[in-house]
Order: sequence, then C-alpha cells, then structure tokens
Amino acid sequence: MPDGRESGSAALEVVELTKRFGRTTALDAVSLTVAAAEIHALLGHNGSGKSTLVKLLSGYHHPDGGTIRFAGRELRHPVSQATFRELGVGFVHQDIGLVPAATVTENLLIGRFTTGAFGQIRWRADRIRLKQLLASFELDIDPDAQVGSLTATQRTLIGLLRAFQDIDGRASGLLVLDEVTASLPAEELDKVFAAVRAIRQRGIAVLLVTHHLNEPLLLADRVSALRDGRLVASVAVGDQTERDLAEMVLGEERRIGANRPSRPAPGDVVLKVGSVTGAIVDDVSLTVRRGEVVGLTGLAGSGHDELPYLLYGSRKAVVAQLTLAGGPLRRLSPNLSRGAGMALVSGDRAKAGGVLPATLAENLSAPVLNSLRGPLLNISARKERPLVSDLVRRFDIRPGEPSMVFSALSGGNQQKALLGRWLTSGCQCLLLDQPTRGVDLSGRSEIHRQVRELASGGAAVVMYSTDPEEIVEVCDRALILAAGQIVAEVSQDELTPARLEHLTRDRSLHSTAAQG
Repeated sequence: MPDGRESGSAALEVVELTKRFGRTTALDAVSLTVAAAEIHALLGHNGSGKSTLVKLLSGYHHPDGGTIRFAGRELRHPVSQATFRELGVGFVHQDIGLVPAATVTENLLIGRFTTGAFGQIRWRADRIRLKQLLASFELDIDPDAQVGSLTATQRTLIGLLRAFQDIDGRASGLLVLDEVTASLPAEELDKVFAAVRAIRQRGIAVLLVTHHLNEPLLLADRVSALRDGRLVASVAVGDQTERDLAEMVLGEERRIGANRPSRPAPGDVVLKVGSVTGAIVDDVSLTVRRGEVVGLTGLAGSGHDELPYLLYGSRKAVVAQLTLAGGPLRRLSPNLSRGAGMALVSGDRAKAGGVLPATLAENLSAPVLNSLRGPLLNISARKERPLVSDLVRRFDIRPGEPSMVFSALSGGNQQKALLGRWLTSGCQCLLLDQPTRGVDLSGRSEIHRQVRELASGGAAVVMYSTDPEEIVEVCDRALILAAGQIVAEVSQDELTPARLEHLTRDRSLHSTAAQG
C-alpha cells in the first residue's frame, strides 16, 4: 500500500520493498515516503516487518525486490558507514552500541577526531567542539564521564548525538530511531523527545520506529503501520487517538486481553523460601503455589529486580532454606536450579537471553537437547523438527523459519521463543525479569497469555515488573519491596494499577524515613 504522497523532496523513499526468509515473506511490496524535516512514526506488532525494514535500510539485509532512495539517491550494496555519511543518513538502534569503558568524548568522536599535521588527536579542540554540541542540546553530561556510569536515558542521548554529527547540515538528512525508547523509564522520555524535536528543527527528518502508541501522538507529523509484512496505513497524526492507532496496528478484529485464560485456584506449594539475602534483598521469605503468578515490584533500588537472580543462583545469596517441588536446594547455582526444574528468563535478551548467533531452532531446543539425541548421541533432526515447528506455531513466532539466526528476530519474537521453549522442559518454577520490556502492544498480550498458559499447566511463576498494568493483568497477587524487604502484599481482589502505584510510593517513603 503506497502512502499516496509526492516524493520530490523526500528524505526517504521506499518503493515496493520485499524481503523473504526461506518460505516466509517478512516484507511484502512495502512503499513508504518520509518527507524532508518530518518526524514520521512507524508502528507495528512483533513480526509485522518493522525490524526487517530497518535492517534493509541500514544495509544489513539485501532486499529481494524494490528500491530504497535517500534524498533521491538509490542505496546500492555493499554499503558501509562511509556510505551513510555520504548519503546523510544516521541510525540509532535499541542496542546503542556504545563502549561502556570509554568516555563520552571518546564514544562521540570515534572515527571523527580532529587531527594535527602529524596525525595526533587535537584533544583540546575536540573537547571544546563536544561541549558546544552538548550545550546546543541543553544536555548536562560530563564529557569525561565513562559511558558505563551514565543512566540509560543519557546513553540514548549520546547515541542520538553521535548519529546526528554525521548528518548535521545535510539537506534532506535522515535519522532512523529504532525502538530507542523501548527500555527507558517513562519519567525520562521528555529529555529524549526534546532532543528529537531539536534535531527536526535543524532540518533533519526522523523515522521513529516504536511500539509505544503515545509517541506518534506526542512527536510525529505522520504515522504509518505495518501488519504481517504489509503497509496497512499511512496517515497524518492530526486527531488520531491511541485507540485509532491500536486498531491500525492490530486490526479491528483483535483486542488486548480478549483471549485471557481463566485462573484456576493455586495448587500445592512449589517454591518455598525461608530467608534469602543478597546485595539489596534482606531476609526475604515467600511461598509460590502451582498455577500461581506472583508479581514483584517496587521503586528503583528496592531489590525487586535482584530477587529472581538470587533465587536462581546467578547472583551471590545467603539462603537459610529453599525448597523446590518438595525437595530442598542446599546450594544455589544456575546448574542446580535448572536440574531441579527452575528456569530464569532474563530481561537482558542480548546478554543473558538466547544465543544470538545460533538459529531459532537451536534456541528453542536448547533446554531439551538430551531428549533429542539419536543412537550416536547426535541431535536427531527427526526429533527436533516437530518440536520446533510446534513451538513456532503455538507461540506465533515470526518469521517462523527454524534456520533463521536468532539475532535477526525482533525483540518480541525473541522473548516469545525464550518463554515458549520452557514449555517443553518440564519447568516447575519460572522466574521472569520484565518479560515484555521492549515488546510492542500485540507482543505484550501474547507474552501475557504465554505466562498464564505456563501457570495453568502447573508451573509456579515469579515475575518482576515495574509496570502496574502488566502485574494486574498477569498476576494473582503482588509483593511490593522497599529497602530490600517485602513491605506489602496485594491480593487479586485488591489488585489495581492505582493501588499498586500508591502502595509502592507510600511504603517506599516509610522505609526510607525509617532508615533515616
């Protein structure tokens, strides 16, 4: 579906762009135009083709059909960073690609240092230039600070500036922002939005790829939506509402929570913790029953995000007593936890989730490899194929090509795969760290359904989340932590977003006052 606009002064023109992975068409004859100095939002659920489009624009994938033009110049492969600098195009991805051990100055100026007659770096001149750049965006960031010491929002802003430098002053320049706000706290988003507006004011177009429905309404001039690899809408933001955008993304026939499973009464105790202490968590005890989803929440530094890793044994903990499915765990370690039927799905998919260079099939079958071995102890394709195909179908993983490299999947589809694979492993207790972080509207609903399905199948689930609405939708009860201790428990009858937010703030203030 073309967006029906003239392309004479366009920063980006995509014409009939198509990409296939095996038998799966990930992008189907998509045409899209981003006008000069326009903020154009691109929405779509996981598997809609957003990630594939960005990878085609950046030269990571080669299209099977169609053309890409930046300011009228066609993109031709092979491409390099120098190609995009010449075209006046910059990219900022969700994984920003900064060097944590290097300073802000070094990260911003890598490949852009000013050098003297003999090749030496002119540090003083570069620092002055960098301070002027930071000041022009009203950013109070120390140029000599290590990037690893910055907040997530500050790192995102540094990523924006790094890309901006290469296109500043270019006619019809384009900045592609790929889910850059997906993992940022809501209270910090205004800083990023201000930087994006400032970039547009300098004549640079912005393609904002996002799954947050409010962002197009707050930032964009125009919004387009992909669904199942096709462009289904491209309209001026105007009087659009979040409901309008949700229907654009999901289709009118789909509604969030429409397939929410019933919640049977919890069964016998699966996980019982007598006392666990870590770096922040202090003498916490809890019990989780079969079929139950227990939420953990709290303000930053309360310990709610540490607890799943302590229980799994991936962070150092002192445990007085822990039993899993009736059997005591004398010592905590990931290997012992897995052997006892416990699984952890980390919130950091890139570093502690799936194996990114491996295939989708290899990631899905990893927990049950021993059961897939043939007579010579090799992995039997005859056993692996039906298992992988069943999981791809049940959890709607897109593209569902088993041989596809895991890193090529969108974040939401990676998360669905990581959750789904535990269904086949006999998991009795599942620990989740922000399971829908960086996942779009449709993906959230699907992952919530998966979590409830795991619980309905007899697993006990402990889920850490800072999203009150997610806890209300998924959990049977919630534990609120402050200063490393459980300070409140909210039953299902009382579980509302407003009550969770009130109790979290109120109990955290009381704990802080008591410590002071």
